[in-house]
Amino acid sequence: MICPSCKEETESGKFCTNCGASLTHEEAAATSDPNPNLTSEVIAAEPKQPATTENQSTNEALEKGKQVAGNFGNFFLTLLKNPSHAKKIDGKEWISGTITIAIFILLFSLSTFITLNSSYFGTTFVEGFLAPFLRLLILFAVVIALIFGGLKVAAHKATITATTAKVGAYLVPFLTIAILGVLLAFVGLPFAGTLILISLVAPILLIPTFIMLEQPVNGFDSIYVLIGIYIVGMLIAGYLIQQMIFAFLGGITDLF
Repeated sequence: MICPSCKEETESGKFCTNCGASLTHEEAAATSDPNPNLTSEVIAAEPKQPATTENQSTNEALEKGKQVAGNFGNFFLTLLKNPSHAKKIDGKEWISGTITIAIFILLFSLSTFITLNSSYFGTTFVEGFLAPFLRLLILFAVVIALIFGGLKVAAHKATITATTAKVGAYLVPFLTIAILGVLLAFVGLPFAGTLILISLVAPILLIPTFIMLEQPVNGFDSIYVLIGIYIVGMLIAGYLIQQMIFAFLGGITDLF
């Protein structure tokens, strides 16, 4: 090695054999970082790890999305071919049931907006789409809560997820009627609005009946429970629909 003081070659050790200067700092510097390029390469390679993790998360999300879409497709087609299969639906299908309810609400709100917007007076996005969407969302949440409460009063085993799945399952035929009504409305047939109205009112009355009567009688009589559900459900539905009508009429009066 070379002595840093006298610049002469010397043997390894604590002191230089030529001038006696200390060689400790030189050896420490030589051994502390034998390959400085290696450290920089490792540091430069580290940022690649988050990209790999991000890609993995994206792939997992895509796979999960494909699985949910596949499950919903099987759910919808099965109940479209055989609506009575809804009796066998349990809480495992709550995601597919929720998607069905969301599509129904979205379709009805969109058809309402298109119908009102194509009229002479027109409407705004808030009053024509967003307001009906939120009111229908509240209505279905109330219906699910009433059915769940009715099942509990009648001493049946029930969970919110299972109730949501069943409501979505029994809603499939009515969703089909709603889609048919919307398509006929675009053609201009006069009874298309009747189909859309039936697809909205019938689930409020029939779905609680289907779910309550498929259960064995254990506690409070199911008929009285259904009457209570009908009364509360129709009062809330009537109020929400009334608010929609008042909002539409208010928009008309604002034009004059």
